[in-house]
Amino acid sequence: PGGSSTRMIEPLFDAVGVDKSKVEIVATSPKVAPTLLIDKKIDAFTTWCFTMASIIKSQGFEPNCVYFADYGFNVLGQGIIANTFYIQQNPEVIRGVVKASIRGFQEAQKDIEGAVKAAKAHCEECDEAIIRENLTDASSMYHSKRTQGWIPGKASPEDWEESKKILVEFSGLDDRIPSEAYYDYSFMPQ
Repeated sequence: PGGSSTRMIEPLFDAVGVDKSKVEIVATSPKVAPTLLIDKKIDAFTTWCFTMASIIKSQGFEPNCVYFADYGFNVLGQGIIANTFYIQQNPEVIRGVVKASIRGFQEAQKDIEGAVKAAKAHCEECDEAIIRENLTDASSMYHSKRTQGWIPGKASPEDWEESKKILVEFSGLDDRIPSEAYYDYSFMPQ
């Protein structure tokens, strides 16, 4: 226990009606959790389901995903994190990384099979089925209801506020810091 998703698990239990007295939460490494699930030594673990489910399926086990967002815990996820000093000294590098990342997301969604082939070219041991499923499943998580049609990676101010509220309540985020302090869209293509 310790990550933000672990801290939100008890409120999720409340939301779905789980009797917490019948649940034992154990600490384990994210690397071994899938094996423990497949071996039926644990019943569940917190993870990025859209990436982990396909890996678990490739091992012959059919996982069931329960998404926090389906129960009111919709927290923004992926982003690019960089050192403030590096950003200040290398704004064009950051701008280029952001632009290339967004283009990569967009191009992969236009041509999933081409993206699978490109990934395999850089990772021969990677399983094509897992890559394909990850790309397909991830696309549903690029946008919130408010940002349909927006450039991937950009969230609405309301989405940021909702995420902050949840993280303040369940993960100890400092409420005094404004949401705008956690993101910077100035490096995104216009």
